[in-house]
Amino acid sequence: MALFLPGGIKTSGVLLDLDGTILDSQEGILATFRHTLAEMGCGIPDSHELFGWIGPPFPESLRNWTDLDDSGIARAVATYRDYYTKVGESMSAPFPGMVDAIHTMRRSGLTLGLATSKPRSQALRMLDQIGLLHVFTAKGCASDDEKRGTKSEVVDDALSELAEQQIPTSGLVMVGDRIHDFEAATEHDLTSIAVTWGYGNASEWAHATSMVSTPEELLSVVLGDEAVFELTP
Repeated sequence: MALFLPGGIKTSGVLLDLDGTILDSQEGILATFRHTLAEMGCGIPDSHELFGWIGPPFPESLRNWTDLDDSGIARAVATYRDYYTKVGESMSAPFPGMVDAIHTMRRSGLTLGLATSKPRSQALRMLDQIGLLHVFTAKGCASDDEKRGTKSEVVDDALSELAEQQIPTSGLVMVGDRIHDFEAATEHDLTSIAVTWGYGNASEWAHATSMVSTPEELLSVVLGDEAVFELTP
């Protein structure tokens, strides 16, 4: 099924970011950042700066903001993953209305793909816990060792998975909350939608094609006149 965004942009499917778009995972991620940096003997940035680490791959933030060498980064990633699995994951929950919105997109005939810089095993486990794993035809994620996982790479992986299944990739829309989502969309010639309930800001959202503030608005944009839905409060 091909649907249309305002302005006549043809929409055949949606690629969705995970953290800050589907899941409100801020509390668990920040707690795990702080734990990891303390364990590694690194200084812990203030809350505002640390908030900016949500979205990019964790090794990238470590390289940019600490003096850790490659072996130190590897130990930090292992520490992060262990603590996040044991503690951080349980602090996450879907944003209100997003699970229903995603099911509505799928029922409406849109192809759904995941495009997240979260490691694959974590991302798929968390999607399974909220009953969404089966709705995604493609799953672009960071590698479990996090050596590969920029937003551009995971979008490319999702597109490649769709192409391997002979599913058209033209007309896909990237939905996310951070500038990395919109830059990757532009790099891959995709339309993008910024969700303002996530972890970005106005200067980042300005790089997106469209902007929405609720899951209901997101459905209205991607489904247009066919958007007949009722979301659970």
